[in-house]
Amino acid sequence: MSNSLTSLSTELQLRILQYLSPKELRRCSSTCRGLHAAISSNTLYLQRIPCTLRIVVCQECRVELQANGICNTFVCSFDELDGQIFSRVSVEHFQLVGNGNTVPADLFSVVLNYFHRFRHRNIISLSITDSFVSTESVTSLFSFFTFALQTANRIKVTNSSIPIDIPSIAIDNSEDLIKFEWTNSSIHGMEPSGPLASSTAVVQHFTKIVRQMGDQRRTLQLNTTVADPSAVADFIKAWSETREPPFFTVALKQIGADWQERFLHECALRCLTHVFYEFPSKRQPTSHIKVKFHPELNECDLWPVFDVPARTFGQQICYARYFRDFY
Repeated sequence: MSNSLTSLSTELQLRILQYLSPKELRRCSSTCRGLHAAISSNTLYLQRIPCTLRIVVCQECRVELQANGICNTFVCSFDELDGQIFSRVSVEHFQLVGNGNTVPADLFSVVLNYFHRFRHRNIISLSITDSFVSTESVTSLFSFFTFALQTANRIKVTNSSIPIDIPSIAIDNSEDLIKFEWTNSSIHGMEPSGPLASSTAVVQHFTKIVRQMGDQRRTLQLNTTVADPSAVADFIKAWSETREPPFFTVALKQIGADWQERFLHECALRCLTHVFYEFPSKRQPTSHIKVKFHPELNECDLWPVFDVPARTFGQQICYARYFRDFY
């Protein structure tokens, strides 16, 4: 096979080699001098070892690069990071752990520059935890979020304070985002209880997925602060009109009585009827969406039930429903 490959042009060789795994590429490179030259000169256009990039902010900023499924980890100081290492791996997961510290102002711009330079275009998940990002990073953070959301299917911000909201336009343009979590976090200058544009954007994005998903099954997960009640009502409507609706979990925090009233008003405008906040599917008689308010926690949960019809007026509560209400 190697003889037939080496007789081809470099362009055709790369078209074939791009389908090989990193392990198979190493084998080809070690057994054939001609292929070794093609592989070593074009590593950025071939499959590389998938890994997790973890940046830990403590007394000094530490970079940890770990190949997925392998215990060995490359560790160095952020200031001493040699960008060439990114030419040999493919970053799939990005994790920033701040330990309550301020993130270096140039961190996002430096990492994003490496991602562009070494063609990292397969970011699956982005996680920011216990971090304080200063206003000096506004531009680079916006660009970083926009870049990551081109491919990421999971975004998580926990116990952090950042200068901007996650860009709504990037969420809207995302084709892969199915899990979004914003927990105990805030945006500089915004009230902690204020609604996030990103929360509403994610609900709208999920609504679009439900309407366009066809036969593709996805599980949607959202855990965030209050979103616009009209967007939530649109999501329920879209789900109820889908022949094979997906499973999902939605948890909204900082929900007050005013939000609940507005939500019911938006549902009425869309002719979404309910009994005890059970919204029936219009296409599946045994399915419905259950909405559960927790006034003591100012929270609201939504999830689907696929094996029991929604309650009707005057219906007695059965034991199965009784236990479901304790979700």
